[in-house]
Amino acid sequence: MAKCFDTACPVGSILPLKSLPVGFLTSRQEFQKINSEIWLRVNKIERQRSKLNMMIWTPADLVSIITRRISLEYGDLVLTGTPAGVGPLKSGDEVEASLDSLCPIRFGVK
Repeated sequence: MAKCFDTACPVGSILPLKSLPVGFLTSRQEFQKINSEIWLRVNKIERQRSKLNMMIWTPADLVSIITRRISLEYGDLVLTGTPAGVGPLKSGDEVEASLDSLCPIRFGVK
């Protein structure tokens, strides 16, 4: 239950597909060209930063794999895991994260 509790999955803005980098939902070859980064800070200290093209599975791969077993419906979220640097949070921590500067999210930990 380490990741399953009230408020355990904060979600930022949902971006329209057209605002994502070109190649986001295409082949591995096109996805590798994406230079976008995701990052996360805790209490203004950077803990995680990685290029999207370092993902083991591309978003297109993930959708293909998932839909072989279950249906994805409008509004479903696919959670992909995180880059190196993950660590515990404690009450009072301030968390900031973003994909480039497209969808920043900021929240406090209760």
